[in-house]
Amino acid sequence: MSSKVIIALVMIMAGIVLASAGPTPLVIPFDEITIWGKVWNSEHNSGVEGANITINCNNHIQNLLTVSNGNYGTNYSLYDCPHNSNVTVYAFKGTESGTESDQVGAYGTEINLTLISITLTPEFGIITGIITLFGALGIFFYMRK
Repeated sequence: MSSKVIIALVMIMAGIVLASAGPTPLVIPFDEITIWGKVWNSEHNSGVEGANITINCNNHIQNLLTVSNGNYGTNYSLYDCPHNSNVTVYAFKGTESGTESDQVGAYGTEINLTLISITLTPEFGIITGIITLFGALGIFFYMRK
């Protein structure tokens, strides 16, 4: 036999062995999930740049900032943040803040939130405290009669 015939037979046999093995499955490692979203202003018409973001998944906390269009995103390992875990995103900038929660999906979760400004009115606390104080004193002196 000539060397060309031997090479041809070896190639045919290799082809038969490879063809009988079937297709090779494509294995993609999914060992990370992504938490992403957008932080909106209170009018919900534009993203908030530079908002502080705190993401908590199974007590694994990550801190980051939003980019110019208000988007944010980070990755967690599946060990730290497995599927169906509860994840909470808290955002704030200046006096505005917002928070949202969701469960982690198969590849991650999109969580969008809107910042709102809550200004406290201390007068209501003081007024209520003064009324309570005078009411308690009035009841005390009335009962002592």
